[in-house]
Amino acid sequence: SKTPPPSKAAAAPVPADPWKEVEDPNTKQKYWWNTTTNETTALGAPKPTTPAAAQPSAVAGGGGGLMGALADGMAWGVGMSMANRMMDGIMGPRSMEVVHRDENAPAGDSAAPPEP
Repeated sequence: SKTPPPSKAAAAPVPADPWKEVEDPNTKQKYWWNTTTNETTALGAPKPTTPAAAQPSAVAGGGGGLMGALADGMAWGVGMSMANRMMDGIMGPRSMEVVHRDENAPAGDSAAPPEP
């Protein structure tokens, strides 16, 4: 029987690793620098291995523009509404005390009832 030809996926070249190990001149500790995205890791952190770490992140909110701004605003509105409802559930509903006062009343006894 014949062996199948090698798949094209297996023959794809492996991209070069963008992470380079760098030594901090002050502390002499090692960190990693991504030459593609210019990202760095914390001092002493292990080398990032996820492919997503080497890729630039996508823009949140639908990619910008007017529609992105609308989507972002709606997401913030829904999120804040949910947070307010959660706090009402934890702390009890908020109440506001409204105090009315007569601006034309004499400066004396403000607790006295008005004359008939």
